[in-house]
Amino acid sequence: MSQQHCILFYKYHPLTSSTETLEQYRRAQEKLCKSLNLTGRILIGLSDEGEGINGTLAGGKEELSVYVNCMLGRDIGEGSHKCAAATFREESLSFFAQINKPYLTLNSEQDFKWSSRSTSSAADKEEQAWFPDLNVKLVKEIISTGGEFSKITANETSVGYLTPTQWHEEMKLLQQQNHDEKQDQIETVLVDVRNHKECQIGTFVNAIDPNTRTFSQFPKWVRDHAGVAGNKIDPPAAGSHSITSCTTKTSLDNKRILL
Repeated sequence: MSQQHCILFYKYHPLTSSTETLEQYRRAQEKLCKSLNLTGRILIGLSDEGEGINGTLAGGKEELSVYVNCMLGRDIGEGSHKCAAATFREESLSFFAQINKPYLTLNSEQDFKWSSRSTSSAADKEEQAWFPDLNVKLVKEIISTGGEFSKITANETSVGYLTPTQWHEEMKLLQQQNHDEKQDQIETVLVDVRNHKECQIGTFVNAIDPNTRTFSQFPKWVRDHAGVAGNKIDPPAAGSHSITSCTTKTSLDNKRILL
């Protein structure tokens, strides 16, 4: 019995809109992944301000751990992959110095979502592999929206989060608010920005469900309901604000800023 491992990660980070220049960083990522025998997909956004990196990789646990440490900016110490990690860091530092942008690292190990599964034989392992190959490519958007979020910068996606305690406090206030008969005084609107299938499984009390099936449908919903918020606020009360919930932080960032 053997284990297959997979990581998901992303970060909005200023890079460059120059394809020729960004190709240097793409090659560095590809070379590192190949040296670690990783498969999967990495998207690198062609943007000076608003995109970044979004990846899903599969491979051995040790090799994925090396990649994670590289993306956290850590020294991996001694080992068979030390040379590959050092080369990646050197090439990446050269690239970011050239574009005069901060070095791209993820913030913590919690920014990587791990999963694994067991296979009973070598044949099963090959047949059930998560990905057949490695694809590292440059894209206009790390989450496809048809350009709807192109004006949102990386700095905007890093603010406005609630801690679990703050979220529970907001839920208490929202519950109290919805018992108030003065509906024109509503200050907070909760929008569940997951897709319709996820919302059917369960959602928060009094949350608004945009009933979207794809990521790109959300901007249209916002435009159609601006100042309405499910007919609860029209126009929004002074000092009102929205809070959003989602299972995927990648999509939540841009949807939250758009609202």
